[in-house]
Amino acid sequence: MCYLFDQLPTLYFAVLMLSHLLDHFIFSSRRFSTKSKAISFGILLFTVIFSWWWFKGVSFGITGPINDNKRLQWRKVSNVNIHTLIVHLADLLALTLFVFRLLN
Repeated sequence: MCYLFDQLPTLYFAVLMLSHLLDHFIFSSRRFSTKSKAISFGILLFTVIFSWWWFKGVSFGITGPINDNKRLQWRKVSNVNIHTLIVHLADLLALTLFVFRLLN
């Protein structure tokens, strides 16, 4: 079961932190050229649009036979929490940007 009052602040925090880290390490950085920033933005935009498209059935509700939606089944037992996945991906990106910053 998904409790909105418990997970929504965490999701807001993850989204705000991710946008802050992207702005700080990529878009406000003097190391990257304008072209590199535009490429980074394009990749991020594609990722967001593709993620929305991939999970549109979850957002809008799945219709039709379940066999038509087999591509959404990641595991035999469907206990994957989308919120946890998003938070872990945001943490992984933050860690990657932190390590990148340390190495440069």
